[in-house]
Amino acid sequence: MIDVPVGKFSLVDLQKVDSSQIIATIKTENRRKNSAQYQVDINLSDNYLTNSVPVLWLTGKEQRGGIGEVNVKGNVWANDCSFPIEKVNLIDIDEHWANYTGIKIPELPELELIKQRLPEHHYFPSITEEERDDNDDDQEETISLELPREEDEATEKQGIKNVYEYLIDDIEQIDSLTINSDSHGESVIILHIVGDTNISEIVHQCQSSNDCSPENLIIVGYEGSKMCLNFDNLGALIVAPQHQLGIKNKNSDQELAQFTGSIWVDKLSTDGDCGSDQVEFQEAWKWGDLPTQFQSINPIPKLIQVHLRDSITPDS
Repeated sequence: MIDVPVGKFSLVDLQKVDSSQIIATIKTENRRKNSAQYQVDINLSDNYLTNSVPVLWLTGKEQRGGIGEVNVKGNVWANDCSFPIEKVNLIDIDEHWANYTGIKIPELPELELIKQRLPEHHYFPSITEEERDDNDDDQEETISLELPREEDEATEKQGIKNVYEYLIDDIEQIDSLTINSDSHGESVIILHIVGDTNISEIVHQCQSSNDCSPENLIIVGYEGSKMCLNFDNLGALIVAPQHQLGIKNKNSDQELAQFTGSIWVDKLSTDGDCGSDQVEFQEAWKWGDLPTQFQSINPIPKLIQVHLRDSITPDS
């Protein structure tokens, strides 16, 4: 928001139409009684592409409560100005910062196209499980998974890495989820999760002596409102712009749950049954390291100056 003598101005939205046309939406509170013509200066910067991907990107509205005492070793972005960026507990204020941003999260991969390319046994629940559940209304909807399995098939490649994709469709409770991202050679595991879910224990482990790379586990959330994850240490990219995400520490022998990577969600829940602020976030990537479909390439718009040019007479 820019506050100048003639009124208040804020840049609400900016969209690139083509290489020569941009549509900007500007909200004004005009203090002048008559109409006026203004010159509005907007700065477009893509310098952020040389910086690290934000470890936490919050897109939702009305986040006045902030994120509690969460430790943050990385940058934080918030799309809504109600989020109190000044209260973010940055571990290194010389290296990292919390900012508001006008950038929008890239569109999620189209779910129907994903379903078309997935092998049938990469669906959870499977068709046979759905038929069984229809005949057993009292069956509790829980599941434990270890992925990938011997029989699983790569759906595509990212460079030299095989990509294994899975669809978890409206399973509210997952007792345990173990990801072995190097059991089939170094691989990328992508979980497409539809609906709300609570994962009582999620583990990203590697059989090699090397640490698991966060870029080898991607969790994408669709059509839900809540995602609850319990772990002691997790490296991943989580993109769930409709979900409120909560994290709890699974290991009573350590003080904080450790997350490495990047999380893009509607809100971060830091209390209640789903979440806690006993979490430490650490950044992992530059923008060019992300999968292509999640690279945000639009420049950051920023309203920098407003000038009154002429008072004008309203059209009759």
